[in-house]
Amino acid sequence: MSKVAITGNENGSGIFTIAAPNSNTDRTITLPDAGGTILTSGSFVTVDETNGRLGIGDNAPLDKVHIYEDVNSATATQLLLQNEGAGNHAAGIAFQVSSSGETTGFAPKAGIVFERQLANGRGSLKFFNDIVDDANGFSATDEVMRITSAGYVGIGTSSPLTNLVTVGTTMATSQAFVGSVSDTSYSGGIINLSNSSRSIGITSDPTNAGAGSILNFSVDGTERMRLTSGGDLLLNTTTASVQDADAVGIVPTVGRIYLNTTDESGLIFLNQSYNDTVARYQILFYRSEAFVGSITSSSTSTAYNTTSDYRLKENLNAISNGIDRVKQLNPLRFNFIANPEKTVDGFLAHEVDSIVPEAITGAKDATKEEEYEVTPAVLDDDGNVVTEAVMGTRTVPDYQGIDQSKLVPLLTAALQEAITKIEALEARVTALENA
Repeated sequence: MSKVAITGNENGSGIFTIAAPNSNTDRTITLPDAGGTILTSGSFVTVDETNGRLGIGDNAPLDKVHIYEDVNSATATQLLLQNEGAGNHAAGIAFQVSSSGETTGFAPKAGIVFERQLANGRGSLKFFNDIVDDANGFSATDEVMRITSAGYVGIGTSSPLTNLVTVGTTMATSQAFVGSVSDTSYSGGIINLSNSSRSIGITSDPTNAGAGSILNFSVDGTERMRLTSGGDLLLNTTTASVQDADAVGIVPTVGRIYLNTTDESGLIFLNQSYNDTVARYQILFYRSEAFVGSITSSSTSTAYNTTSDYRLKENLNAISNGIDRVKQLNPLRFNFIANPEKTVDGFLAHEVDSIVPEAITGAKDATKEEEYEVTPAVLDDDGNVVTEAVMGTRTVPDYQGIDQSKLVPLLTAALQEAITKIEALEARVTALENA
């Protein structure tokens, strides 16, 4: 039969002790001594009145509440909050912080709550933060993040349908930032996506949050795509220059696309999978939102089309002096400097310009200013730009071009004139022979 004994504390450290008499089950409560400490033997509960601390499982608490347990478990917990209310009830903790000397006249402004929503106690862990400057505490409308029973995380949404969903009410609030701990200006960062040996990185310019910032896309540590602050999209190059090997540059600010490769299999692959033999569009061309041409393909051929509908034309007149104009053309055989081994037939663009100007682009001996990379950018081991690339400009030829298909109408007119003359001569010969 157990007994309770009240005895004096022999070491003089306390006022009195309540103890069980059996030595193998001794449990003592020592009331405050001169140091203001209440102890239980075995270090189950310690109240440190001097420092205002409570220790559970530790006789020297280091904070207001110090819970200690020596258990080797990855799921060990030291605090349980339980609510047995009916329906979808919740348990949680709230936070309230007041200034020194401030009379607390407001309810808790933040909290973490677990809400039971499913059978067997399952539910969602919800985070609240009230930003309204009033005396009211947080409410259901102040939820800022949720982790569902499926493990999905929602920021700005209470119903995420995948591992991580962020939702904002405006474009400015629908953002995420990843950067270095020293970066307080949100000027850039790196997102790395790794799976075994595969690695994909998205890097924004960490050195400049304003003009000149870039967004880099890297694969296996090598930059493969860049989006500049000017809206230029560059693939396999850091500058919009067609001289870069294996480069693809799309520059919407000036309307250019650069394509280049050392792969002999081709640059662009287009496949029209519609299951018939009729010619279908592969590419459509527009100028100022007006349709001006296309490239189509059938099951056996490809056609390059320019608009030619009669409803688009006016001031129709027959071509005159076709033979005289054709005689002004100077067809030549030549080779291009870049390929001296191959001889071809053609024209010099500036000689055709005065005869069929619509067949020629550019002007004779024209030049243009071209931007080029003097020295490349210096990157650190993480792919961040340490030293920006040095760019320069140079004057280069702006070569003329020719669309030889534009000569077909003139050649047709000249041929028709020649046929008319030939038929007239044939008639005269026939008349003479029959005389």
